Amino acid sequence: MSQVMEAQSNIMSALGNAAGSGESKEQLFSLVYDLFKVSKNSKIPQEHEMVEDVLMQMVGYVEDEARARISQRLCSLDDAPRRLIQRLSLEPIQISQPVLTHSPVLLDEDLLNVARKCSPQHLEAIAVRTTVAAPVTSELIRLGTESVWERLAKNQGAELEDKSMSFLKNRAKDNQAIQKGLIERPDLPQSVVSQLIDEAGDSMREQLVIAGRGDLLGQVNKAKKLAEDRVMASSSVLGVEYDSAYQQALRHDKLRSIKNSDIMDAALKGNFPRLCAMFAVVSGLDLEEAVHWLSRREMDPALIAFKALDFNKELVLAMLKIGPWGHILDNDMRREALQTWSGLSVDTAKRMFNERSHDFFLQQGAA
Repeated sequence: MSQVMEAQSNIMSALGNAAGSGESKEQLFSLVYDLFKVSKNSKIPQEHEMVEDVLMQMVGYVEDEARARISQRLCSLDDAPRRLIQRLSLEPIQISQPVLTHSPVLLDEDLLNVARKCSPQHLEAIAVRTTVAAPVTSELIRLGTESVWERLAKNQGAELEDKSMSFLKNRAKDNQAIQKGLIERPDLPQSVVSQLIDEAGDSMREQLVIAGRGDLLGQVNKAKKLAEDRVMASSSVLGVEYDSAYQQALRHDKLRSIKNSDIMDAALKGNFPRLCAMFAVVSGLDLEEAVHWLSRREMDPALIAFKALDFNKELVLAMLKIGPWGHILDNDMRREALQTWSGLSVDTAKRMFNERSHDFFLQQGAA
């Protein structure tokens, strides 16, 4: 008789003898775990299935307190039986919380199933997992409560799609916990962070002081000053955000020449004003002209400039996904733009760019 079959026989015997025993819960829990460890050494598929079947049966025998201990014991194991973890995830929250919060065995489809079937407390447990995929985050936002949204905003491992980010940003106006969570996320576009800080009230200032976040407090004060300046800057065509970004880019270039990596950083952070300002400085274009080039549907002038300025493919693609291009271009249009850029020779692009004028580009395009 194999170790697994012998262990199964011992367990089933124990099940019959432990009924009503005050020690039955601990005994059964130990036997479950022992059987689980033995099953990992078995090379016979049928025994693996048999072990999982036994485990599923035993969970039905034990009381809530014992199931909670099982959940706690198995929640961090990456090779725990998935059917057992799935079952535990659907139990009342005092049992399911460890596996919902920690178990690497649960897939996105399992988490979505729990979110749609179980209580708000189950959603809260999922929201604090180390990583939460974008589809799960979206469903938690759709089904969740304020408490769930607060946890997602604070959880830097929760992926936020545009719709999720937009929803949380709107909720942040009335919820300081969401606001603070979003502000501290490193993956949030700087433009969104600026907007959130711009809307921060005195209570947020107090929270930042208590938390010792002087860096963010400085951003709050700066954002408030910018908000006041915007009222006075109505005569500016582009607004103070672009003007400020341009002045910063000029100072940056004097201290240390702007590099492609600096432009890439602005693109990845979704900071379109900063991107335009840096592009204007490195290209020698006026700021308004640079913004126009990076916004228009006719992309040939910008693509010629990208080649002449020695932008690499990754940077070009990142720039095609920010600002107005992020909305007006689809994937096919971006592929075509990359093909146009790739087809240009550096010498030709530099000649065309050095002879640049609106009329020249409109007439010649990328030919």
